[in-house]
Amino acid sequence: MNISLVYRKSLETAPDRTAVAFEENKWTFRELDADVGTRVDKLEKMGVKKGDRVLIFLENRLEMVSIYMALFRIGAIAVPVVEFCKAADVAYNCNHCLASAIITSRNLKPVIEQALNEISGIEFVYVIDEKSEDASCVRFKPCGSKGCDAAGSFDMRDPAVIMYTSGSTGRPKGVTHTHYSLYNSTLIRCETLKHTSGDTYFLPVPIARGAGLTNALLPMLLAGGTSVFLKKYSDEKFLSVINEYKPTHAAAMPSQLWELLENPMTAKTDFKTIRYFFSGADFVPANLEKLFYERTGIELKVGFGMTECGGCIISPPFEKHKPGSLGKPVCGVEAKIIGDDGSELADGETGELVIKTKALMRGYWNDEQNTAAMIRNGWIYTGDLARRDDDGYFFFTGRKKFLIIRKGMNISPGEVEEVLNLHPAVRFSGVAGLPDGNYGEKVHAFIVLKEKAAAPDVCELTEFASKKLAAHKVPAGYTFVESLPITEGDKVDRKKLREIAKDLLTGDKK
Repeated sequence: MNISLVYRKSLETAPDRTAVAFEENKWTFRELDADVGTRVDKLEKMGVKKGDRVLIFLENRLEMVSIYMALFRIGAIAVPVVEFCKAADVAYNCNHCLASAIITSRNLKPVIEQALNEISGIEFVYVIDEKSEDASCVRFKPCGSKGCDAAGSFDMRDPAVIMYTSGSTGRPKGVTHTHYSLYNSTLIRCETLKHTSGDTYFLPVPIARGAGLTNALLPMLLAGGTSVFLKKYSDEKFLSVINEYKPTHAAAMPSQLWELLENPMTAKTDFKTIRYFFSGADFVPANLEKLFYERTGIELKVGFGMTECGGCIISPPFEKHKPGSLGKPVCGVEAKIIGDDGSELADGETGELVIKTKALMRGYWNDEQNTAAMIRNGWIYTGDLARRDDDGYFFFTGRKKFLIIRKGMNISPGEVEEVLNLHPAVRFSGVAGLPDGNYGEKVHAFIVLKEKAAAPDVCELTEFASKKLAAHKVPAGYTFVESLPITEGDKVDRKKLREIAKDLLTGDKK
């Protein structure tokens, strides 16, 4: 089916139930559907047709939801971009996918005006909140009367959305999902979590990101529940939503969890309505799980997901949880660990995690080379290192491309960081490799201390790490920092961390 019809049953059975909320602004299913119809009519009159790529550059707001649905219904391809992207990012995405139109707001219009100097092929820019009808659409080329033929030639394998990755290791790649993969992702999520119309899912991330669309919005629309988002994140707003909406499901990225732990109001907030609280996007250390439980009484569910796989694909089984683990593959997903030669590894061995799922992307837009490297025989090669224990639980250990190799032995940064994060003075850490002559590389650790904690002696840290790590994995040096570099996806930017480490070696303080 066309993914825009995902809420059809909810519209018929409970039209006045709240479908989506952005803090105090909310829509019922009836109001959402009415706005979708209005957007479809307006966009078709502007000339948007099936197959057109339309870049969405908006704040996190209600209209994002109806614009998604309107583009899906027309058969156009949504290209969402997070609001903090620069003009150069917008221009690159538009040129790469050959976008024909841009949807934006008054506040973000200056960024678009700057980007247009570097973009070719844009027919119009639709500014959704301009007061006058004439000002709302800046037309660059005559569009003529181009009606929508999606109803007569719709195919579930048609592309629905292109989501550009953060590009921390190179140019962003356009992850392309079809109506089929989005629908399967939604079904998998609903089945795994047993979603019902009584559920409220709170996810404090932009719905321009994959997680916002596939982990919360689409599953709640299908189940008839309510998805709640923030316009802009702050720990105060996060706690306010918990108090007001009393969600049954919530999620936060590791950096957000650390902020919540430092807010004294967290201990005074009632989290009891939350059945499942998820975290991911980057490595979640066991000490963070422990601290969060002590402060809130809620057990974190740490999972693994990829935009390429339609959201969360490995999540803890609800009957049992192993601290530090990602859990087991969710229903409809296969996972295994393979070695460099492509053979499946035994339990306990570390190798590359590969995944098979019906929610798999169609590929990277206009990028056959990277698509072929990523998807082989129906399996997606994640580039992530992991191991599986005897009970079938998976444990994340790091990125394959950021392996540190010393004396011919592989060292996963995540494995070292997990140990360092257990030190009572350490809030979190980041590890990178430095050249070390004939030995290959040596491990260098960047340490972010807990608030008011005194920096431990280097010898103390080395002794602490030596108790849990093999000698070649123990850091040879330490640097105490106030923060670690992160990507747009809230992951440690290991490429930048490696550059900082090399600067230390050369004495470059740039």
